[in-house]
Amino acid sequence: MNMKSEDWIFLSHKEALQTDEWLDQAGVTINCAFSPKLFQEPYQAEEDIDNQLADKIKDRPHIHTIMMSSRTVYGDTENLHEESIPNPTHYYGQAKWTIEQKLTDKLDPSRLSILRCSNIFGFEYGRSTFLGHALTALKEQNKIIFNMSPETQKDFMPVENFCDRLIQIVDKNPSGVYNVGSGISIPCAEIAQGLIEGYGTGSLESLDPTMIKGQFFMDIEKLNHVLGKMDISPDLIKQKCIQLGQMLKNI
Repeated sequence: MNMKSEDWIFLSHKEALQTDEWLDQAGVTINCAFSPKLFQEPYQAEEDIDNQLADKIKDRPHIHTIMMSSRTVYGDTENLHEESIPNPTHYYGQAKWTIEQKLTDKLDPSRLSILRCSNIFGFEYGRSTFLGHALTALKEQNKIIFNMSPETQKDFMPVENFCDRLIQIVDKNPSGVYNVGSGISIPCAEIAQGLIEGYGTGSLESLDPTMIKGQFFMDIEKLNHVLGKMDISPDLIKQKCIQLGQMLKNI
């Protein structure tokens, strides 16, 4: 597969909703926009960008939709499989689950891929994400602070590997629901240690070192069966964390 930059159309969500020129050129839509209100408030249809786009393309059968969902739709379940019953416990996961259901009702199943993503991470200094909080605390306080046991395991996937996987998904357009992650659950302590090693200084502190909180293991065999396995390992993830720590020194 040789997908070039000119094969892609990059639009803001407002441009996509307010213009029609792109509709005849597109074969696949991927929406990465999400309303900030749906992080903090119950689902509101007027804030649902995915379904607004689906309304725009539903009568154009040549367009396939890839929805960026989240592992948070599963709620507090530790072993995440596509057949697991969704039980989201906060507004973000509840909104993602509602959006999934509405898209499934609106579009022909053959035209829809739903990606339930794990902890996709990159340089997130200043953001309200796991890595964002860790990087920001390391820079501003010279320490990373957890509110759970550092031994809590989560599935982490570098954004570069995710983008490679997403391109494969665009090429195949497999319909249905798929978990997307590394398939490797790593103790959060190892993520923090990688960041600290790259930054060159700092420490790890836990406010509740015995509480296993938010732990999950993601089954990605369904997508592996369609696309083949990825070249990803715990060492690659650790090296990425070291690189992010090194980047933090330069800001």
